Amino acid sequence: MKKTIAIMLFVLLSVVLYSCNSTTEREPIGQNPLTDDGWITYNGTLGEYVGDRKKATSPDNVTAVIINSESLQELHLSADVKTFEIENAPKLKKITVSEENEYFVAINGKLYDKEYADVWEEYLTHPNSADWEISGRFATYIGTSAKTVVPNRVREVLVRDNNTLEEIHISKDVEDVWGGIRGENLKKITIDNENKHFKLIDGILYDKDVTKIASYPDAHPAKKYVVPSTIKELGGIPGGKYTEEVMVHKNCQMGSSLWDLEDFEFITAPENLKKVTVDKENSQMSDIDGVLFNKEQTTLLVYPLGKTETTYTVPSSVTKILDLAFLGSYRYLKTIVMPDDITQIANLSNEFYDFDPGYIPEINSEEDVVKWHHRHLTFIVAENSTTHKTLAEFGLNIEFK
Repeated sequence: MKKTIAIMLFVLLSVVLYSCNSTTEREPIGQNPLTDDGWITYNGTLGEYVGDRKKATSPDNVTAVIINSESLQELHLSADVKTFEIENAPKLKKITVSEENEYFVAINGKLYDKEYADVWEEYLTHPNSADWEISGRFATYIGTSAKTVVPNRVREVLVRDNNTLEEIHISKDVEDVWGGIRGENLKKITIDNENKHFKLIDGILYDKDVTKIASYPDAHPAKKYVVPSTIKELGGIPGGKYTEEVMVHKNCQMGSSLWDLEDFEFITAPENLKKVTVDKENSQMSDIDGVLFNKEQTTLLVYPLGKTETTYTVPSSVTKILDLAFLGSYRYLKTIVMPDDITQIANLSNEFYDFDPGYIPEINSEEDVVKWHHRHLTFIVAENSTTHKTLAEFGLNIEFK
């Protein structure tokens, strides 16, 4: 709190000094003219850089710094600096700070409040490096490198839709990877030995206690993934683009206390998955020939996208199918033979699946979403059955038995 008050007081001092000279050019107080190295000092504590050098270091004893230079590219702040302001510095690319400074820290050339554990106050807006853009405790990967290291002091990481990254190293301060590190060619994740939040097993990133999957590399080479026995909840079927089989143990559930299995409108799964195997003692889920169902086998949850059969017959016990249960399966699957008593195809509302009408004109309603995802499939049904009536509601391709 004292540090915050001190910073506010110095900022206020700067504002007052500027206000007092708002109609005239600022003049040095006392006998402090423009120095050879480009600095003007006011009252011995406020320093303004107006020089034409590419590099500058703030004078000792100056506690408030103002930058006003068209040429400056690199700046070093001394141990005494408490407040900092940029009036004009179009070429400034890098800031460094004395290790003895109590108020600021420089990270990859960017200046932050030293109390970064709570809030990092960012003073420059240009990207820190070619690979990472940091905003406070949060870092977004923007690079095109095959390998990268998360910068130190970053707490939260976002990597999405990257097609060049193959290997990433998680630094010791990282606490969250925001839904997983996603990149179609990501093969390897490593972590700092001092990281207290994650654990790596067989190249897959988990939380420290291995109760949650933090990130499964999209290009992990393993074809089979066995969910660890310590993981009790899944938000989808885990795996990468080479995963063909996933094995789920008896105590693992889909969903959580806030999101039960019956609440799912769809469940994500790896694109080349051929088989889901569920322990027979699992109280919530089951499988038949690699297709995932609820325990009672009344709801079809996931049809693996990598199954190569062209025709699939849904078991007669099924009365409900999740909307995206067959999403992507049209690479191989062409025909689905349906039982007679399907009463529901869980459909996504536009609240969760927002299509641009200009991009997909066919989608104007919830029913259109279901039709769009099943447009490549033909459903074989008994005429006038409950299933016929349910599917007709969505305008799906239907043939009669």
